[in-house]
Amino acid sequence: MFAKKTSMAALAGIALAGSMLVAPGVGASPTTGHAAAWGANGNGQLGDNSTTNSSVPVAVNIGGALAGKTVTAISAGLSHSCVVADGQAYCWGDSTFGQLGNNSTTDSKVPVAVNTTGALSGKTVSAISAGRHHTCTVADGQAYCWGYNGGGELGNNSTTDSKVPVAVNTAGALAGKTVIEITAGYFHTCVAASGQAYCWGYNGSGQLGDNSITNSTVPVAVNTTGPLAGRTVTAIAAGYVHTCVVAEGRASCWGENTFGQLGNNSITNSTVPVAASTAGPLAGRTVGAITAGAYHTCAAADGRAFCWGANGFGQLGNNATANSYVPVAVDTTALLNGQTVTAITAGGYHSAVLAAAPPQPPTAVNGAPGNTQVTVAWTAPADDGGSPVIDYTVTTIPGGTTCTTSSTSCVVPGLTNGTAYTFTVIARNAIGTSAPSTPSGPVTPAKQKQTASVKVPKRIKYKGKTVLLKKAVRTNAGQKAKSKVTVKPKKKKYAKVTTTKKGKVSIKTFGEKKLKVTLKLTAPATSQYTAYSYTKKWTVKKKKRS
Repeated sequence: MFAKKTSMAALAGIALAGSMLVAPGVGASPTTGHAAAWGANGNGQLGDNSTTNSSVPVAVNIGGALAGKTVTAISAGLSHSCVVADGQAYCWGDSTFGQLGNNSTTDSKVPVAVNTTGALSGKTVSAISAGRHHTCTVADGQAYCWGYNGGGELGNNSTTDSKVPVAVNTAGALAGKTVIEITAGYFHTCVAASGQAYCWGYNGSGQLGDNSITNSTVPVAVNTTGPLAGRTVTAIAAGYVHTCVVAEGRASCWGENTFGQLGNNSITNSTVPVAASTAGPLAGRTVGAITAGAYHTCAAADGRAFCWGANGFGQLGNNATANSYVPVAVDTTALLNGQTVTAITAGGYHSAVLAAAPPQPPTAVNGAPGNTQVTVAWTAPADDGGSPVIDYTVTTIPGGTTCTTSSTSCVVPGLTNGTAYTFTVIARNAIGTSAPSTPSGPVTPAKQKQTASVKVPKRIKYKGKTVLLKKAVRTNAGQKAKSKVTVKPKKKKYAKVTTTKKGKVSIKTFGEKKLKVTLKLTAPATSQYTAYSYTKKWTVKKKKRS
């Protein structure tokens, strides 16, 4: 839930700071983007290699032990962090209560693998969330937790800490449900499962949403008589003592509201969900992702970030430090200018996003001419904008003929031989398309001349076997050239010629006559190449008697 210190190597599809940080509107599916953060940074929790607070987004430094790994989820807790990489969980930082999950209470400054010999054996982890002193994951549609359990936040019907993952109880409210998202709060945990919200753990401020303040060591269903009535929950986030969900594009929260973190323009606590205000910057927008910090909440809606609640450290990201009881827009005049927010997370007193933009244009565009076509190749963009390139489109000038491909080369057909063309290429990712590349140099399509490199000896011996072709000859069109050898006077009387399967030609001479030998190589024309022809002549003289 709360990030005290984390490098946030945020690469893709994310569960951060007690909430599932994902592509808006798609549950726990992976997403991509550049990482940015803002707010408190006394312990380096913004990940920008400094300890300077910032009330506007700053870029998160990516690298270290996770470099080169495929990270699909990440989460920052109070003083520990965790990721999902290649279907497994890794954590680092404070492990006082076993929250790193590696069967130890020893802190680690580098990622360590979460234990998979027990409850997680053979399972694929898809989401992760780090709370105050505990951590939870989703694996194969079920919830698992480890670490501190004094408030029952591990959900296994006990209050005993665990240094390794344990399965959340599924004998009650979660029976038969498929968990898609999980969020670890301060002393409570919540999930979105089969379209509904369920919580467990400490409930002193009503953060479990079952219209009471009674703790629960097993999952209980969140009340659905208010703004959640008849709605499908797609995202959930647990803060310090409040919880929020997204249900059919709208944000609702419950629990403590001292700083306006419920977003309903009040500071009154609520033990059941209340709708966040849509009278301001959220008006007409569809919320896709939500995240809860210590005393503030943030959401991603239509590619923008919005936050509300406590703002003493600038964690709302609106270039101010005044609290807000209703959603405010995160500043987009600097780092986020022109960026699309793909995922968002709130730490204890800071926030972070993944943001992406259209890719840069491809470079080094060139073309190889063919018969009424040109093969165009290019170099991929130096920066994909934070979202992988989906495909490229080549356009000819003149004519506007196009070719679309996912690779970095494409054959553009239907061109006119003898006409000079230039080519531009654009790249497309999930956010949009790049500007056109710098045009290629002029390329003129035409039927290409068929050529080959032939190695033959300069002379032929009078007696014995002599190889005229050193190897099989293939043309630049990929054809095997047909070889023909003639000998005058008549071949049968004065010479014997043999052609091997590999295209080698040997000649054995005999008799007293001077021989004239002719070698001819041919290959027929193709759709792209002219016919090939090669001729070589020798004279074989009688060998002098000794």
